[in-house]
Amino acid sequence: MADKKRLHWLLALLAAAALQSAHAQDGAQRMDTVPAAAPGAPWWSGSHDATLNLLLAAADRSVAAPDRMKRETAVAAEYFSARYNTLRLVTARELSAVARRRLDLIERAGGAEDEALRQARQLAQEAADRVAPFEALRADALARLAGLLDGYSPRTLSLVLQPALQDTRIVLPAIDVPQQVPGGVLRRRADVAAAEADLVLAGRVSSEDQMRFARYVQALSTAIEPQPPAPAQEATTGTDIGDVLERARVDVGRKVWQLLACMQAAREARKALDKADVQLREARDKDIGELEALDLQAQVLVAADRMAVAAGAVSLAWVAWQGSIGGAGSAQLSAVLTR
Repeated sequence: MADKKRLHWLLALLAAAALQSAHAQDGAQRMDTVPAAAPGAPWWSGSHDATLNLLLAAADRSVAAPDRMKRETAVAAEYFSARYNTLRLVTARELSAVARRRLDLIERAGGAEDEALRQARQLAQEAADRVAPFEALRADALARLAGLLDGYSPRTLSLVLQPALQDTRIVLPAIDVPQQVPGGVLRRRADVAAAEADLVLAGRVSSEDQMRFARYVQALSTAIEPQPPAPAQEATTGTDIGDVLERARVDVGRKVWQLLACMQAAREARKALDKADVQLREARDKDIGELEALDLQAQVLVAADRMAVAAGAVSLAWVAWQGSIGGAGSAQLSAVLTR
């Protein structure tokens, strides 16, 4: 029975991933804007990623509600890590091929051993050496993902996720993040919910109880501003509702700040990629030599790698933000064609 259930899950996941790949190819000539998540939908539906939806549905749903959110964000984070490390692996292989071709051209030109040839050999070796680490990073993410999904092997997951991992577009989350987060979302956090339950049990008999309740109401009614990282300092460890809410507000504020910073970095990386791509296209129109074209192609690939890093950081920051607010936010994805 367990094998049948696993087979059904695999077939459903393969079908969804194949459908996602078909949509990706259909939109390869344009930039797609995906509609926003429907109201009341699970937090992860904001990614509009069919494979991620099924991965989370396949996660162990028997865990308690507080632990379920941790499981979901862990699965999402490892999925995004595998996907963006795959993009970087593809780019690393392409860069290695460009460096090898460049070295071949210089060697065929002949002549004495000179600085240009030595640099070409060094660049080719460095480019080749960058491939293996990304293969390891992807393998590690798949292994962790398999552990979270009831022990499915990395090999099985690799086959299931192959269509999604072969999608070489960089998917940049276009997230509508408010500059101020309503304090009421803190009630979705497990730590705040536990402190809230203690507060209800204590009642409001004494003046101290009434003060605690007032602090609680004030914290929930006050918007949370983005907070940049602060110098390391000893965090409060008290279980009083005020201490819990203070820690929660700081956590959410820093997650929002990090997400906004990652989004800005991604926008700048996209501009740099577009600029490099335009330079390559303009140069090709002028019928430049192969060596110059290879150098410009390498610049595009380097910019694409930085874009993948930035987009991956946005996705992971989005998952961390969702975890800090109990999945109360939503997102919209724009499929960004890199080349």
